[in-house]
Amino acid sequence: MEKLIQEAPDGTPPGSLQVPLNDEFGSMVENLGKKGKSVNGVGIFPRMDTSNCVSSMPSSSELTEMKDQIKFLSTSFVNLEKENK
Repeated sequence: MEKLIQEAPDGTPPGSLQVPLNDEFGSMVENLGKKGKSVNGVGIFPRMDTSNCVSSMPSSSELTEMKDQIKFLSTSFVNLEKENK
């Protein structure tokens, strides 16, 4: 996200920047499964927390299922946001 903020034109509100979904997946894959790391929030500002969570690397099928669920939730969120404008 910091890179997006730095590359954005001057005066661009940070709330208008969005992390591409594929980049969010990369961040999650990179950090999920590491002891003490979890990713909270999908959307504009996903953040990493270091907590005492214990997890293991998901299998390929579990990762695919999680990606599908995230895409579905992200699409649903965008649609709800459009309906409420």
